[in-house]
Amino acid sequence: MLYTTFIKEYKHLYQTLMTKYNILHLKAIMMNILLYYFLKSKFNTNCFHYSDVIQFLEKLLPPDLRCYIFNVNLDDNIFNQICMCLNNYNFTLTESLKQCEEFIDPSIFSQLHEYFKEDYEKTINGAYYTQLEEQIFMCQRALVYYLNKQDKIEKLDNKYIFYNEFNNLTDNELIKKLSDIVILDPAVGTGNLMIIMLNVILSLLSKFCLNNQFDYTKIIHTLVYNIYGFDIDDYAIFITKLRLFLFLLNNSCFNYQIPFNIYKINDSLLRKDKDLIQQYLRKKSRYNFNESSLYTT
Repeated sequence: MLYTTFIKEYKHLYQTLMTKYNILHLKAIMMNILLYYFLKSKFNTNCFHYSDVIQFLEKLLPPDLRCYIFNVNLDDNIFNQICMCLNNYNFTLTESLKQCEEFIDPSIFSQLHEYFKEDYEKTINGAYYTQLEEQIFMCQRALVYYLNKQDKIEKLDNKYIFYNEFNNLTDNELIKKLSDIVILDPAVGTGNLMIIMLNVILSLLSKFCLNNQFDYTKIIHTLVYNIYGFDIDDYAIFITKLRLFLFLLNNSCFNYQIPFNIYKINDSLLRKDKDLIQQYLRKKSRYNFNESSLYTT
């Protein structure tokens, strides 16, 4: 309900401002201010003009995330109207497997992108958006099979329950398998499956590796480095990279040397593009830490 209300209010504000002022790049401008709202509490900063927001984002974001940061002369009155709308909500960088009804998390970027996308664009690009519960189920099931275990995923009250325990794996074995994992989404969209898979893996580590203190920074770096995604939609690719950036930032482990392996491709189902995907995958070796380096001392 919170997200639905936010999206409706956000889109109404967009339509009102466009009707009254016809502002160029307004969607991107509003997204920039929304991104600032996600970041300002973490960095304890306040911006009173749109130019301050741009300066803040340009200093913080890695180079490949600055492409949609539009430095325009935005009237303070318009800036304040957008801020007044956002001030009604609380924001968090934490994306969990269950949407919270108290805070807006970065998945809202994906929902706004879907909401603003016209039906004809979805048809042309073959855009299809999977429900959250089904995405969680897909990630859990894929992870279970990767770990070579018999899964115990059942349906209860129309909800999939994931309760398989990995007691046959030692902590070291589990960490080793997860540090070797390579995750590929050939139609990544706005990165929902990526973020869900990362959260499923981290929740698995938290639940079953209680006897050791792991260096989660190195584990997360390994996972993010070994993620690959491809899509036809430039802005969707930007949102995927942005969500990965916010995921790293939220876990206090962002590193400018960790690349986001998310690439534009025409159609991952076509043979020529399948070959292109293979070229990207061979472009660099996987990012592996030896087992001992995954533990804190």
